[in-house]
Amino acid sequence: MVIAGILAPVPQKTLQTNIARYRRLGDPRAVVADLIREGRLQQQTIEGMTYVWPPRSRPLREDPPRVQFLAPFDPVVWDRRRFEHLWGWPYRFEAYTPPSKRIRGYYAMPLLWGDKVIGWANAQVSGGQLNVEVGFVGKRPSEKSFRSELELEIGRLDTLKTHW
Repeated sequence: MVIAGILAPVPQKTLQTNIARYRRLGDPRAVVADLIREGRLQQQTIEGMTYVWPPRSRPLREDPPRVQFLAPFDPVVWDRRRFEHLWGWPYRFEAYTPPSKRIRGYYAMPLLWGDKVIGWANAQVSGGQLNVEVGFVGKRPSEKSFRSELELEIGRLDTLKTHW
């Protein structure tokens, strides 16, 4: 349940794969099926992919949209199957890809705007200055709030550069 809570919503196959290392506690497929039957996990199939998640005791809050740069191994990002299914584009961590074959950059971080991953950001410190280049899957959002939120996120990242 802890793993399901961290990764939620998680494709059922991904959850089963992640708990397979605990086989001594039972068959992962049977365990997930039991949790669904008992109501400890909810399940829904969306466009052919079955997701599971623990039920929420209270509704989610609707916060104003915010820009965030996500690490390539963030729980939202690392499950590539879920990422492509939810946001409709393939993200790959390219640090180990030869430079000539990179599409988005050495350490491109997915760019989250509200509840959508709409692009990526590459950050580099050169001469003590933080430089951030952003790319978008579709059109760059035109809202003024996006521009100000992007600047705030770059500012948050800039405060960390002394640790680099």
